[in-house]
Amino acid sequence: KDLLYRCYNTFYNLNNMVIAIAGNFDVDKTLEICDELLKPSEDHGLQVIVPDEPITVHEKRKVQKLSCAIPLFNIGWKFPSYSGKEQYRNFIVYNILMELCLGNTSDFYNRMYESGLLNDSFSVSVFCGRGYFSVIAEGESVDPDKVLSEMVKELGRLKADGLDEEEFITIRNKTYGELVAGLNNVESVANSMLSQEINGVGIYDGIEITANTTFEDVKAALANMDIENNSLSIIEPV
Repeated sequence: KDLLYRCYNTFYNLNNMVIAIAGNFDVDKTLEICDELLKPSEDHGLQVIVPDEPITVHEKRKVQKLSCAIPLFNIGWKFPSYSGKEQYRNFIVYNILMELCLGNTSDFYNRMYESGLLNDSFSVSVFCGRGYFSVIAEGESVDPDKVLSEMVKELGRLKADGLDEEEFITIRNKTYGELVAGLNNVESVANSMLSQEINGVGIYDGIEITANTTFEDVKAALANMDIENNSLSIIEPV
């Protein structure tokens, strides 16, 4: 019990917290309310220890049976971890890269859709945080193993043959527009302010990074990607 309270008082105190507020509000009044309601806390010097994460995947293939109409899959490619602005930059670069290579406007997706191996539930994304970084492709398919095989083949082909620069510009501009549009939503701005502060970056850094991302950056990201360092998770119908 004493250890639990010690952990609680060390972690959940004002020295380890951030408050993010967006919208039409009175700063002085807000600070006055905070002073009234927030409990002063002793700074215990919290130290966050992040365990070393091996670069290799733990399991190449994992299958579970649950209630679903057709198999669901997640495919993840594992990378070394990053932090701060470097992580944010790689987050944006690899999001652009995966949309370019495998996303819903790519030749790969159109071929897979027409063959019946993918449907409109398919998406690609980057999943990252303190101590981990991965690229994810997820969706539904009657043959997830075939989907993975075709993805690895396509990424290998693009490594050898090169990427489409015009398509890169289109996707980069789309990413830029989405980031700017996100600033028009007060809740989105507050959430972004909070997460970016915790990650050591600024709310406008994403816009700047996207604007400065070059075709060479994306080509280098693909060249550095170990396309075989992946893991496939499948949910099969019961």
